[in-house]
Amino acid sequence: MKRRLPTAVRMVLFLLVSLALSLVQSPWLLYGGAALLVALAFRQSMSKSMVRALAWVTLLPLPWMALLFILAGREATGAWLPGVWWGLFKLAPYATRIGSLMLANLLFLQATPLPELMGVLGRLPIPPSAALMMATLVRFLPTSLQEVRRVVEAQQCRGLERWRLLTPSGLLSLAVPLFLAQVQRAHDLAISLEIRGYASSQRP
Repeated sequence: MKRRLPTAVRMVLFLLVSLALSLVQSPWLLYGGAALLVALAFRQSMSKSMVRALAWVTLLPLPWMALLFILAGREATGAWLPGVWWGLFKLAPYATRIGSLMLANLLFLQATPLPELMGVLGRLPIPPSAALMMATLVRFLPTSLQEVRRVVEAQQCRGLERWRLLTPSGLLSLAVPLFLAQVQRAHDLAISLEIRGYASSQRP
């Protein structure tokens, strides 16, 4: 039976890893950290559906991000060929940083059920509403990835081919349902908070 770190220790490690990934400037340190997170994901046997959803979220914006970085490189260097290399050189650590932060979030949540997370946050000297908001923010990524997977599967059932997701119309068919789903989730959360008395307790 595997021994698990205490929830508070896992939370501190997650915060430290996220801070390091956000602030590290060396691309090689960033790539090394990303490789360690990928190895940890394999060791923790992350669900295949979550891995696929993370891959979709990470890879779908890459063509458009690459275009933006290449245009920025053209502006910085004054020529297209050096601008392409400049843009790709800058894009690699940026995309690695974003993907690593998302992967660290998923690894932490896979190892930390919501009741445990709420238990640790509840022991901190913060209002219960702030603890609930922090837990909701931390769980935003996995719930969004689950919604991405559901929307992609639904659009494929309607005949949308995967390669079309890289086109503007394909991205729109993915972005609109996701936006509406997030609006509905925010509405449901607001009603849930109102029912539990969080909103009324903040009123004078």
